[in-house]
Amino acid sequence: ADFIMSLGDNFYFTGVHDANDKRFQETFEDVFSDRALPNIPWYVL
Repeated sequence: ADFIMSLGDNFYFTGVHDANDKRFQETFEDVFSDRALPNIPWYVL
């Protein structure tokens, strides 16, 4: 793939407060952890 487009639904309902927020780790980094993913640009709407 050339890029990944995400709707950001994994951050509902309270959002993410900063880069160190536990919610970001639990709903993004732990879920999308495949080795290939860091090399593909992400666009979040």
